[in-house]
Amino acid sequence: MLSHKNKRVLRPRFFFACLAMAMVSMAMVLFTPFAADASSRKTFRGEVSVEQGYESNIDRVPRNAESEHESRVSPRMIYTRETKTSSFSLSYAPSLVYSYRTEEERVDHQASAAYAVQARKRLGFNFSNTYRLSDDPYTFTDAEEIDGEIELADRRGRRRYWTNSFSSSMNYSYAQESVVRLGYNNRVLRNRDDEFTDYVRHSPFVSVAHRFNHQWSMRSGYTFTKGDFDNGDDIMTHSGDVSVHYRLSPHTSIFSRLGYTYNDYEESFRDYEVYTATAGVNRQLSPRRTLDLEAGASLVRRDILSDTEAFFLKASLDNELQRGSWRVHGESGLDQRYYEGIDDEGLSRYWLAGIRIRRQLTENVSGSTGVTYREDDDIETNGSDREKRIRADARLTYNFARWYRLDAGYAYTELDADERRGSYENHRVFVRLTAGKDLIQW
Repeated sequence: MLSHKNKRVLRPRFFFACLAMAMVSMAMVLFTPFAADASSRKTFRGEVSVEQGYESNIDRVPRNAESEHESRVSPRMIYTRETKTSSFSLSYAPSLVYSYRTEEERVDHQASAAYAVQARKRLGFNFSNTYRLSDDPYTFTDAEEIDGEIELADRRGRRRYWTNSFSSSMNYSYAQESVVRLGYNNRVLRNRDDEFTDYVRHSPFVSVAHRFNHQWSMRSGYTFTKGDFDNGDDIMTHSGDVSVHYRLSPHTSIFSRLGYTYNDYEESFRDYEVYTATAGVNRQLSPRRTLDLEAGASLVRRDILSDTEAFFLKASLDNELQRGSWRVHGESGLDQRYYEGIDDEGLSRYWLAGIRIRRQLTENVSGSTGVTYREDDDIETNGSDREKRIRADARLTYNFARWYRLDAGYAYTELDADERRGSYENHRVFVRLTAGKDLIQW
C-alpha cells in the first residue's frame, strides 16, 4: 500500500509519464515511415469544443448547496490506422476550464489508446488504455451510455482525482462458436483529497464458450480481483460461473447458470460467499424487438453476520424503430460497490428499473432521454444503510455545416439516504459546440 507521501509524489509523475508516452507514441506513429501497405488507411483528425456548464450542488449536500458555473475549451487530436487485420487509435484531449465560482483556471486531461489485431485466423489480441484527470465523477456521454450505474459514485461530488484503466485480452477460436479468452484488467484511482481512499485493482480472467452442436452450448468463466486500498482493508475476490444454453428455435434460446463468489478481506472478519442460481430466456420477438430475461436467487453466507438472500433479475426489452430505438430494463441482485470512490460502500442488495428512448428527429437533429430509479441496502451493515436514487436526463444533438455539432443536455439526480450518507438534489445543464475535421488521410 502507498503512503500519503508517496501518493502525492506518484500523481504528477504518473501523469507526466502518461502524457509523455502518449505524445511520443503519436510522434512515432505519425512520422515513422510504415512499410508499404496498400491496404492500410491512416487518419489524423482534429477537433475543438467550447462548452458552458452549470451544476447546482457540487458538494452533494442536503442544504446550503453551492453551485458551479464553468466555461471549457477542449482541443482533441485523434489518430487512427486500420488494416485488414488490425486497428489502432490514439487520442489526447486537454481541457482548459474556468470556474466562475472560484475565478480560477485548471486543466483537465483525457488520453486513450486502443489496439486490436487478428494475429492468426483463429487468434486475436485486444489492448486499450484510458487516462483521465478531472474533478467530475462522470461526463454526459458516460451517463447516457450506462444504464443505472457509473464507475465513480455521484455522491463524491466535485473532488479532484485521476484514474487510469488498462485492459488486455487474447481470444482463441478453436472451433465454430467455441472461444477461449484470457485477459487482464487494471484500474488505478488517485484522489487529491485524503477524504477518499485510493486504490489499485488487478483483475485477471479466463472464459470459455463451447458449442457442442446446433442446439447445445456452454459458457464458463473465472475472475480473480485484488483490490489494494491505501487506507482501507485490502480485498481479494474469486468469482466464477458456468451456464448451459439450449436453442429451442432460430429465435429462442433458454439457459441455466450457476455462480460462485468468495470475498476475502485481508484484515477484518467480514468474509463472505455468494451462491447464485438462475434460469433465463433470450427471444427475438420480431426483426426489431428482442427480450432478454434471467431470474433466480442468491444466497450470502457470512463469517460474523447471519446469512441473507437476494432475488436475482436481469430483464430488458429492446425495440429498434425506423428512426430511433427504445429500451426498458430492470435488475435486482447483489452489487460489490467497493470501487466507486466512496469509502463506506460495500456489498449491496439492490434493484433498479429504467427506460431510455433515442430518436432521430430530423436529418440533422437527434435526441435521447432516460429515467432510472434504484434502491440499495448495504448488506455489510446489516441493512442499516439504505439509499434511493432517481436519475433523469435528456440530450439534443444538431449536426450542421458538415464539420460542426451542437449538443445541449440536462441531468437531474436525487438521492434519498440516511443522515450519515446525506440526501441531496443536483441539476446539471450544458451547451457544447464542437468542430471536427479529418485533417490528413493517407
